[in-house]
Amino acid sequence: MNLGRHQVCPDCGGMLPPSRLELVESRIDHCEAKYGKNSSQRLPRRSERAYWVVKSRLLISNIGRFSCCPKGFRMIPGFDEHGYLPPGIHRATLEEIEERFGRESELRRVQMESLAWLVDLTRRAGVRRLIVNGSFVTDAYEPNDVDCLLLLGPDFSRDAAAEAELLDGLPFLQIDLVKQRDFDVMVEQIFATDRLSTPKGMIEVILWT
Repeated sequence: MNLGRHQVCPDCGGMLPPSRLELVESRIDHCEAKYGKNSSQRLPRRSERAYWVVKSRLLISNIGRFSCCPKGFRMIPGFDEHGYLPPGIHRATLEEIEERFGRESELRRVQMESLAWLVDLTRRAGVRRLIVNGSFVTDAYEPNDVDCLLLLGPDFSRDAAAEAELLDGLPFLQIDLVKQRDFDVMVEQIFATDRLSTPKGMIEVILWT
């Protein structure tokens, strides 16, 4: 999928910023100029790896897709000039989210504790997907809000105690439990921009591996 100069990583669904895309394109141009597009010449080990690994993941000529996620590895992208994540959904484990967003200030640390509590409840209750939005996933030192969108699974309510806690709410978190239709509207429209219609990204917690 190609959104202007931004590319969507086919592995993690995150947006690859233009600077990274241009870096990879220039690396491929360099390798092709030096060795040829279909060269059978044995490349130096480092250049061979750079060429074939990148070439196998970036198909600029046809679909323009680049995998920024080698097997077993993901990376939450950097903030843009507005302090937002690049547009799109960026999947990450709870540990990766804590490392990136949950340590900078005391407020962030207690918000992270509530988020970890929420993740445990969602797994027990049968939630399919968990999206985290709000200033918590921006560069704000002390975020005002942690918006959490929960997509209910077919077996939601399998743990009555967990369901009750979710419905009662958790400290520092704004929790919305929704079905697929409302989930799609929230992700594609409401969470996708700020109040001034500036595009921004969000985080999806990896609940199941």
